Amino acid sequence: MGTRASSLARLHGCGQLVFSPAAGSGAAELRRAYDAAQARIAELLDRLGRPPRLAPLPLEAGEPLPATSPYAREAFEHGVERIREYIRAGDTFQTVLSRRHDVAIPAEPLGVYRALRT
Repeated sequence: MGTRASSLARLHGCGQLVFSPAAGSGAAELRRAYDAAQARIAELLDRLGRPPRLAPLPLEAGEPLPATSPYAREAFEHGVERIREYIRAGDTFQTVLSRRHDVAIPAEPLGVYRALRT
């Protein structure tokens, strides 16, 4: 058994796979561990080189889904007014007020991630 680590540098478009086999007691055991680590790295590189097995993303929009927010509209508008007061008082010049919306969707998390990335 060994330790596997990987890193990806998106900025530079490169990555590393590192596999550290557990140390054995003799030269033959070390050679087997090294060869197994090399084979595992080759297998991982082969898998990384293949296109992902993901279903195509559907392009049709469908019906709008209902959204709910734990932050009521009135409370949000009150927050906006408070920020305006802070601006008038000179206590702030830029503030970001957000309001989360929750939507139940019939999709897998990876599909949502892919849709947001494209």
